[in-house]
Amino acid sequence: MNTARIQMMAVVFAAAATGVCARTIAEWPLGCDENLIPDGRCAVSSANDLLIVDADQYCELGTTGRYALHARGGAGATDFAFSDTAGHYLTPTNDFTVEGWYNFSRLPEKGETWMVVSAFTHTTNRWFLTFRRDSIHPGLTWQIFSAAPYAGDSLLTTVTDPNTLTNGWHHFALTFAHRIADGTAEWCLYLDGQPAGRKSMKPFQGSFDEGGRFGLGGRGRAGNVICGSLSQCRLSDRVLSPDQFLQPDTIHRGQPQWKTLPSRTTPETPDGGRTLYNGITLPKEWPPRIDPRDPNPIRAPYLEAANIPVVIPIDLGRQLFVDDFLVESITNVTRAFHKPVQYAGNPVMWPQTKDELTRSPGCCMPGGAIWWDPTRQRFRIWYLSGWAGKISLAESKDGIHWERPPVGASGTNVLLPHQIADTFSVWPDYAAKNPYERWCMSISPGGNPTRSAQYVSRDGVRWTFARLTGQHGDSTTMFYNPFLGKWVWSLRASWRARSRIYRAHQDFIAGGSWNFPMGHGPNQTNTADCALWLACDNQDLPRTVGRKEYRNAQLYNVDATPYESIMVGFFKILCGRDNDLAAKAGMPKTTTLHFAYSRDGFHFTRPDRTPAIADSGWGSGRWDSGYVGPCSSGFVIKDEQLWLYYVGARGDGTQNDPPTCVIPNGMHWNFSVGVAILRRDGFASMTTDAQGELVTRPVVFTGSHLFVNADARFGTLAVEVLDENGKPFAGYSADDCTMLVREDTTKRAVTWKGGDLARFAGKPVRFRFKLRVASLYSFWVSAKPTGESGGYLAAGGPAYSSLRDE
Repeated sequence: MNTARIQMMAVVFAAAATGVCARTIAEWPLGCDENLIPDGRCAVSSANDLLIVDADQYCELGTTGRYALHARGGAGATDFAFSDTAGHYLTPTNDFTVEGWYNFSRLPEKGETWMVVSAFTHTTNRWFLTFRRDSIHPGLTWQIFSAAPYAGDSLLTTVTDPNTLTNGWHHFALTFAHRIADGTAEWCLYLDGQPAGRKSMKPFQGSFDEGGRFGLGGRGRAGNVICGSLSQCRLSDRVLSPDQFLQPDTIHRGQPQWKTLPSRTTPETPDGGRTLYNGITLPKEWPPRIDPRDPNPIRAPYLEAANIPVVIPIDLGRQLFVDDFLVESITNVTRAFHKPVQYAGNPVMWPQTKDELTRSPGCCMPGGAIWWDPTRQRFRIWYLSGWAGKISLAESKDGIHWERPPVGASGTNVLLPHQIADTFSVWPDYAAKNPYERWCMSISPGGNPTRSAQYVSRDGVRWTFARLTGQHGDSTTMFYNPFLGKWVWSLRASWRARSRIYRAHQDFIAGGSWNFPMGHGPNQTNTADCALWLACDNQDLPRTVGRKEYRNAQLYNVDATPYESIMVGFFKILCGRDNDLAAKAGMPKTTTLHFAYSRDGFHFTRPDRTPAIADSGWGSGRWDSGYVGPCSSGFVIKDEQLWLYYVGARGDGTQNDPPTCVIPNGMHWNFSVGVAILRRDGFASMTTDAQGELVTRPVVFTGSHLFVNADARFGTLAVEVLDENGKPFAGYSADDCTMLVREDTTKRAVTWKGGDLARFAGKPVRFRFKLRVASLYSFWVSAKPTGESGGYLAAGGPAYSSLRDE
């Protein structure tokens, strides 16, 4: 656990008996300790009972005593402390004072409501004190609400100047006096010891708690967790006056007595003007600006003649032909795009366990991840048990048969029992210096807007909460781009229907802080750290079912993975029937999976607009009738093939009440995981049915061994090394080459009578590929005779000990 993000705090939960001063009856030191809490789970236990979150830190509480405080709901917007001991709660006849010290790390944004204090039952809030920013009042408001019998009424509202709340520690106190004799009640709110509001009610009815719980710092059944810290909280069973409140020197106001280490506020390393591994130079303004009103496909500047490097470095990875970046000329050769073949035994995972069958049944991967673990020699999948369910882990030796290891705290395969996810991603940290941060996970709980919870782990099983991110929409995921050395968050936005915003940072934790572009539609624009990014365009045609044409395509989500020398993108595109039709039928939304490719990490081209993996459609009776989507980490490499894991849903037409897009509806039922298989490097090939040639642009390398991935089962393939005039060097012509003859191979060395390529290292040359009834998928120059490319391997595979081919 990285102690750089740890605060040591003291929380006092007290009740007064008789006399002037409140009597402290229990005290708990707040603080994360590796020996005390080795895995950071937010579970109800004697050693891990409270989680208070803010923008940069977290704290967990080990408790003893009668008044146990603990957390519910895991990290994110459901964290709070509450009492949960039988017999220790407020009754309708109580007078009381609740007070505490808070230090907000930021103030609420417009529309945000933070729950400061609440007394509530298992089903509803009875009363609660909130801190919020709305469109009615000019500043920030503190409000007391009561759910019953004054349902939804604001009992007290006071407007606060925001400037008085941003300079460190402040005290709040709320008193309640219930005069049983005449049936009246009075609320009083104090801020920093000064009266801030008063409300009298007659008659007063109902109770506050009725045996439920008393909450601090977060929500019971409504409102959001505060972004800040609590230091002392006290509950007294009488009305206290300001001179009896907790005094500043109790917690050394301005100098709180907890352990504070350097926080993760690493500035973002700019990419503008940078020259990449492949010779592409990024413009000074980076990320670039996108015109949200332009319906045309977003162009990739690196494919324009003026921007293509004069000489292209090819030392990193296999060189794929997904575009014309490497191609100077072709003769009688065309580019063919290929699709993965779905495994005949799909699905390979479907709902079976209690957790997977509860509520909305499913083994769901809205993002999720699959990675090869070379230490355990297992494939590992992180998925959700049920739609919007619990993050779980499964393992497999062969990628087909999956086991659910009991590695979770509850003895099941559920890793975070209190953390509900809408979408999530799991990635290893390629550059982690702290062993407890070798794995990174970002979890979006759903909602618009919402904030993701970021976790870190040393083994992918035991996770420690790190921080909440900036705002974003639902269906948000993240990935790592090793070519740039940046974490990239794919944030849902609405600048063109469902669309994406780009956020990149070299540090996973520090990068979670951002200013999200506010507004909707084309009025959204770049902020200092977020940029308009990707959307569907006028080449994404509406889907027709029968004679009816449905909605225009919308970009539901984007994930990407580093493969060899490019980023391979996975676009989840929503098309076909609208949400309301799906909900009325209890059938899944119509989404399909599309491939995209990028050489600069921002611009993705989609030369083939047909789905790589399509849904089977309603009425097909198949497991993937809709909701087809990718795994966030992309694919693994097995037996020289790319195994792409994806999710689909069967739906349940009997579960269409209510007929709305909510969790219990059958449109979210019966998710399963399948796999589709593609040839290694098999996204695109340069193909001829007769005789053809392909000449590369000038390339430069430091290796000495040329390799190709080609299918020449019905013909031949030869390679020439050309000088600046387009002539073969002596000894390196097609006649001097050990050509492929009726051979299909994903890795074949090419040699010449003139020797290897060592003499050309560091010098610009061209390659001419001469094909006859053959297809060329990739080529590369390796430093080793065994053909390692040095490229990235997506989510790894059994033949590799790391995520690079080295």
